[in-house]
Amino acid sequence: MFKENIEQNLGSENQEQPKSEKENLWEEKRKEIEQTGDRLGYRVDDGIKESVITMNLLELPTHESCEGHSDRGISAPWVGIEAHGRPEERFIGEKEMFQRIADKYKVSLESVVNSDNFEAWSEAIIKVSDNGETEEYKKWRKENMPLVKRIKELLEEFYRDREVSDNIQLVVSMSAEGGFRIHNGGEDYRPAKNAWEKMNEEEKEALRERELIIIKRK
Repeated sequence: MFKENIEQNLGSENQEQPKSEKENLWEEKRKEIEQTGDRLGYRVDDGIKESVITMNLLELPTHESCEGHSDRGISAPWVGIEAHGRPEERFIGEKEMFQRIADKYKVSLESVVNSDNFEAWSEAIIKVSDNGETEEYKKWRKENMPLVKRIKELLEEFYRDREVSDNIQLVVSMSAEGGFRIHNGGEDYRPAKNAWEKMNEEEKEALRERELIIIKRK
């Protein structure tokens, strides 16, 4: 009987404890994020995944992100945030103009819209921007402002009693389209390729270490 009691007690201690509500929410959001991909089918980078999950649980909807790359793209990690329901057209008459430019360059409409053909996209944007933004887009742009206010308040609270260097501290940058990005300040948030080629090995290693610190703190 004594032995049976010990085995029963050990068994109850080894049983997995029920997860809290927060843990369940985190796991649900993780599964959702891991099934999310961009238009090319790429999944969220592992190095920025925890940050993307956190932002969404804080009701800050993410729409793009990158863990940062030392030798290409932007050298620092970042997360793009914007309100749901972004209108398809930003400018008045946008679809017609993009189709006209696509026909001119003899390329698909999609390649112009997605700026795969950058020359065609640039010409279309320059011409159609003179028409001004649609009323729907102006309304959506305003919906981003409470999100900006919320993240700035959270960052202000987080850094209130912390001394952090510019290359690590997170900041908010507005985009011309109306959304915004969260990334570290300082010189690391830059196009990486040219800077990387000019660095010596010691500078490269220091940059890699800062990237890891930024990812962990997000």
